[in-house]
Amino acid sequence: MSRKKSQTYSAEQKTKIVLELLKEDQTIAELASKYKITSQSIMKWKKQFLENASLAFEPAKYYLLLHSPVPFYLNIT
Repeated sequence: MSRKKSQTYSAEQKTKIVLELLKEDQTIAELASKYKITSQSIMKWKKQFLENASLAFEPAKYYLLLHSPVPFYLNIT
């Protein structure tokens, strides 16, 4: 039994899917079916999107996160 190769989605594709979800025209299940991904993946992307949305309005903070000697995912504020 071989494991099915999973699809890799770019940041742009994930953003598009999350924005579709936020429009509330389609359910999570409908989007998951449409893009052939799990609803858990969509919820994870939505959580990441919302947690980092403020960086769009704070470019300096984003720059610092990218150029920090400590990886950004370890910066807990």
